[in-house]
Amino acid sequence: MAAQLHKPSRLCSSRRKRTPATQAQGRNRKRKREEYSMNMKFPVLVLLAAIFMAPPIAHADGFTIYCTGGNTCFDSNTGLTSYFTLSGQVTTSGNTFDMTTNFSATNEASANLLSWSLTAFSGDLTITSSTNSGAVAGKSNNGNDQCNGMVTGAVCYDLTGLNEAIPISFDVQGTYTGSVNSSFVFLADAAFASTGKTAFAVSQDVDAAPPQMPEPASLGLIGSGLLLASDGLRRKLKRD
Repeated sequence: MAAQLHKPSRLCSSRRKRTPATQAQGRNRKRKREEYSMNMKFPVLVLLAAIFMAPPIAHADGFTIYCTGGNTCFDSNTGLTSYFTLSGQVTTSGNTFDMTTNFSATNEASANLLSWSLTAFSGDLTITSSTNSGAVAGKSNNGNDQCNGMVTGAVCYDLTGLNEAIPISFDVQGTYTGSVNSSFVFLADAAFASTGKTAFAVSQDVDAAPPQMPEPASLGLIGSGLLLASDGLRRKLKRD
């Protein structure tokens, strides 16, 4: 008797049909993949929006010097018994600035401030407001206590004859072009009230702190949070 050849089963040779249950599972997996994609895109979009919509980071550059007469000044008051304290700070945000200066005395005779100027920018500036009248754009000429408006990037006060007694503070606000200088040029002079003799006549460069940058730790925390969120979503999808 001739051997009979068995034909392959139709069930084995043909592609297995998808049942309604497997089709539902496929749709469910596709939906979860789409949800995962959207969940990952959302925090990234929020982060990008926060970066581009956030206001410019403000930074402050300041200095403090201690003067004992003439142009003799120190960075520290250690060991000094009588001195004048001269300090300034420039805070910028975008193209706006807020400049403050302070003058005080320790164990010194009464003195009147005659003029001061602070050159802080590489371009021009425009003063929009000040707490004391008399602020102009320019640099002080210590020889005659007048302001030279031809010098750019500086704020100047000519206080001669105004009897502005120390201690005194100033706050000037405005806009500027260019950049913040790495060091400031500071000029100031004062006279003793009783004798009219020079109390101090300062003309020197003062170091300015570099602009503040976003902290790497903060950026690292944001990145870690996004990675943890991504990993959590991935694990959830695997379990499902």
